[in-house]
Amino acid sequence: MKAKRLLSLALLAVITITAQSQTMSTQSQQTTNGIKVGLKAFIEGGYAIGENMYSEIPVSLLATMGYQASPHLFVGLGSGENYLSSSGVYGIPLFADVRITTLNKSNSPFIDAKIGYSIADIKGLYLSPSIGYRFGSSINTAFTISVGYELQKVKTSLVNQYGYKSTTNFSGLNFKFGFDF
Repeated sequence: MKAKRLLSLALLAVITITAQSQTMSTQSQQTTNGIKVGLKAFIEGGYAIGENMYSEIPVSLLATMGYQASPHLFVGLGSGENYLSSSGVYGIPLFADVRITTLNKSNSPFIDAKIGYSIADIKGLYLSPSIGYRFGSSINTAFTISVGYELQKVKTSLVNQYGYKSTTNFSGLNFKFGFDF
């Protein structure tokens, strides 16, 4: 009789511990807000405010594809287009991108740096470091907003009003809105 009670209590304890373990596992899965490791892509659009760029505001659309090596580190390659509508001048930057997300949560600040070279009408060094915030809609997707600095060494193939091809450095404050998935 004592053995039956002891066996029943042990069985009840095992069932209780197993159920509690499964409940805690389910709760931890539901509350995990970290960023998933694996292939990832970003699409960003924005504009820059600066000087020496035909008194225009360049508009950009960029796409980056790479690998989320950890919840904090992303490394990838990207391309896009920077366009100056009133002069019809555009550049296609080809760049490497490194993004560091400070928190392992779906909502988190981040630091991003793009460096590369631009081709087409606008040719030359492309550099765009920025800071921003990730508004995660899940562990896999998020909306982003960022502000940063953009440096574009511009050598256009177009001739200016004096008959010379123009060469200048454009630098300015950029604002970008994006989506990552």
